[in-house]
Amino acid sequence: MQSDATINIKRTSEIVYADGHCHLVPEWFEYDEVVKLVGKAVASGVKYIINSAIESKYYDFGLKTRDLPGVHLSVGLDTSRVTKKSVEELKTFHLENIDNTVAIGEIGLDFHWVKEDKKRKEQEEFFRELIGFAIELDKPLVIHSRSAEEKAINILKELGVEEVLMHCFGGTEEQAKEISRLSWYVSFINKRRKK
Repeated sequence: MQSDATINIKRTSEIVYADGHCHLVPEWFEYDEVVKLVGKAVASGVKYIINSAIESKYYDFGLKTRDLPGVHLSVGLDTSRVTKKSVEELKTFHLENIDNTVAIGEIGLDFHWVKEDKKRKEQEEFFRELIGFAIELDKPLVIHSRSAEEKAINILKELGVEEVLMHCFGGTEEQAKEISRLSWYVSFINKRRKK
């Protein structure tokens, strides 16, 4: 990732541990609990933590977590409940806090929870809008693509996106190879088989 807003990690023989996507949100943690969690992570050797705030009600709390060692903020939205209002809130917040965020996301497509064609088309329109917004701001993207991996990858390629983390990826081996060929990052979902 080459953006000024991204974290530059020197290539050395040292292994650098990072949590590329977590949700340190007040719905799950009080701030003092977040302080303790981050302290434990740092003590364990984690140098970078990307806190992903995916609802506007979490954005200010996300800003507060940036005061903790190694914590950086990515701001996105809930892809299964995206609306014009949530897109505008995300854009406004990013513009007001452009130097306080390292990425836009998670954003994307969720066809697991969203089944109606009309809502899927709306998701795609908002997805394309936010990709354009990220390109204008030169911000990397964190992509949620549950049950819509092929479509998300094709849209990102079509729009020429270069800096991508495919978050919680559950696609095929061939799609993962394509992501690798594109020099994007990927974090995998653990699909356990039922016995």
